[in-house]
Amino acid sequence: MPTPHFVHIGTDHHGAAHDSLVRLDAEYLAWVRSELAKRFPTLATDGGALPRPGGDAEMLKALYTSHPPGNVLYLIEIDGDAAGMCGLRGLGRDTAEIKRLYVRPAYRGMRLGSSALRRLVADACQRGYARVCLDTADFMTAAHRLYEAHGFTDCAAYEGTEVPAALHRQWRFMQRAITMPCP
Repeated sequence: MPTPHFVHIGTDHHGAAHDSLVRLDAEYLAWVRSELAKRFPTLATDGGALPRPGGDAEMLKALYTSHPPGNVLYLIEIDGDAAGMCGLRGLGRDTAEIKRLYVRPAYRGMRLGSSALRRLVADACQRGYARVCLDTADFMTAAHRLYEAHGFTDCAAYEGTEVPAALHRQWRFMQRAITMPCP
């Protein structure tokens, strides 16, 4: 198994790494939009319910321009190639949210999702959070298995979620406590 390299994207990061993240985010959101449109054709006529095509540059910028103890954003590389991305967004004093854990199809099966989750939970612990939460669409069954294997359990939609209320029935909200000492 190749070893992933986590490139921390900071406030001074522009150029190739940033461009890779924007492309990864666009791929991820296009996939989510396509899957939702297949399953729920009526959502396609509701412009606010489906993710915007082309990525969410504002969300990405918010993740990498915030200073600790809040947000963090990583580009996951394998042998110099952009294989995936993941981020952590502070929701309050005690809670952080995992954002955009995405691995390109060609890199799946390499345990990159597990590596990313371990990295983000460790970051949340080091930043003093007591709980990590996330959201995942109901069709993301491989992601559900990954999160469950890492101790995440179902919870109600949490304050600060960016999932539109119209999609809550098609989404799973999950959480896990942060245990000390930090991993």
